[in-house]
Amino acid sequence: MSIELKQAAVVIDGRPTFIFSGEIQPYRLPAGVWQDRLEKARAAGLNCVGCYFGWNFHTPDAETVDFSSPDRDLARFLELAAQAGLYVFVRPGPYVCNEWDLGGFPGWLLAEPQGDWRTGDPRHLAWERRWYSQINPVLAPYQHGRQGSIILYQVENEHFWGDKALFEGLVEEARAKGITVPLIANGGGTVDLVGARGLTDGMDCYTDIYELYRWRGWADNLRRRLLPDKPLLFLEYKGCTICLWGDAPPSALTCPPEWVVMQDRLYLAMGANMLNHFISVGGITPVGYGSDHITTSYGDDAAVSPWGELTPQFYLLRRLGLLLEAVNDALVASAPWPTPWLATDPHVDCTARRGERGAFFFAVNSCGEAREYALTLPDGRRLPAEGTLPIGPHESQTLVADLDLGAGRRLDFCSAQLLSVWEDGDNLSLVVYAPEGQAACADFSRAGQSLQLCLTCAAEVQVREGDLGDCHVTVYATTPEVAGQTWLVEEHGRTVPLFSNLSLVRPGRDAGGALRAELPAGESLWLVAPGVAAVTVNGARLPLTARPDGLGELRHALPAPGAVRLELGP
Repeated sequence: MSIELKQAAVVIDGRPTFIFSGEIQPYRLPAGVWQDRLEKARAAGLNCVGCYFGWNFHTPDAETVDFSSPDRDLARFLELAAQAGLYVFVRPGPYVCNEWDLGGFPGWLLAEPQGDWRTGDPRHLAWERRWYSQINPVLAPYQHGRQGSIILYQVENEHFWGDKALFEGLVEEARAKGITVPLIANGGGTVDLVGARGLTDGMDCYTDIYELYRWRGWADNLRRRLLPDKPLLFLEYKGCTICLWGDAPPSALTCPPEWVVMQDRLYLAMGANMLNHFISVGGITPVGYGSDHITTSYGDDAAVSPWGELTPQFYLLRRLGLLLEAVNDALVASAPWPTPWLATDPHVDCTARRGERGAFFFAVNSCGEAREYALTLPDGRRLPAEGTLPIGPHESQTLVADLDLGAGRRLDFCSAQLLSVWEDGDNLSLVVYAPEGQAACADFSRAGQSLQLCLTCAAEVQVREGDLGDCHVTVYATTPEVAGQTWLVEEHGRTVPLFSNLSLVRPGRDAGGALRAELPAGESLWLVAPGVAAVTVNGARLPLTARPDGLGELRHALPAPGAVRLELGP
């Protein structure tokens, strides 16, 4: 098993993999909620979490090192991350910033010789090597291929001026203490400019949403000139609001959650191979460890709030995350298309990534009103061939075309957004979504054969089926709201989509094999599922009503909404 940075992708065990990540900070969460938050991060469609570890949090004095007390048990945290199905990229500093006291440096270091601690000064580097010698033996066993899922290790943090001796001293110490995964930095090219060896640089990007266009040139420079054979890593960008004392309340500061996903799409258009939302899981800063300018709660409007609530951003991320997981192989093989893929409406900016296995269009409506557009490709082709595509005000979309579905099958174009696609034997299934009442057409081809399935997106879920040679194709169409709460469940060797109002279905099952789901208080359970005749809910077997289109539907008032044990039956 191996992790490599090559072929413009993060390559995990030989497979180029898109890393869709979110920051979670274990030192801002009590150990008792670690499992809950990690499971929610995975349910949000993320496949990775980034984690700072604070030097001062684990070494209260020069003679004490604590990696075993409950809230500091990093081994336990890393075990839980692996169990949740998450990759991890670790960030042990020694400097972490993070609105954290002294940026993670222990206060007792103030008694040592003064100067800039973020340089290769041998007096300072000796202490920093000592910290690495303490934490790295804890982290090393939990690297991918061993007991855990660590895939990347970040050295230092936001070191934008570059100190070669510091970088290389920390790299040497990390390798000496058993770190074998790729070492990265977030200097935006600084590492390469100073010639530090052993590190691959990524970048942080914090800016207003529409200013992101000016970052395209920098991202292109990083990818083409400094790191032509390495992935483009966006290691931090704004995924929540960090509130300051004296500011307006978070509700008045928060950007619309759609803007976070709009940033995702713009970074994807730039050629990103890794996105890390900073942050995705909120927390509470422990007494004595916070910078004096930030509030105690950290990331109130993140995908998962400090108190564990799933915010609207959670479901927006989830829709995009499911798509990225489904089209991973085609996405990582694609690159930004140098010729503009122009939308017919000048208010809609649409750029693309294109490769031999598919094309991905990222449309952004910068106007405060709904627009209609079509795509005009460099070869003169128009998508869709007839009609237009609606896009709401300040909305973004990801559309796919020429998508390789394997075995010679191709999704030529879909006028709605794709949530997921999967294969069960000779059967191919897709879930697409668009606003209520919007038409959706999916065009397929294979060896000279073609198939078009058109239907209307609706909250109650519509389905159309057809044959493409010996392949049976099923398309389910729903609304964005239901798509965010559609859970893909593996059951008896096949994938079953549960269209529902369940707020959460956790990764993994309980000891009895039941799905662990949650329903908001005051709501009756509603779900639609193909090929399911009955569902056992908290021990009670409930038959589904067979609809004329072959889907089964259940509406059931639970006596005590909340946690739900769910078992599917034939």
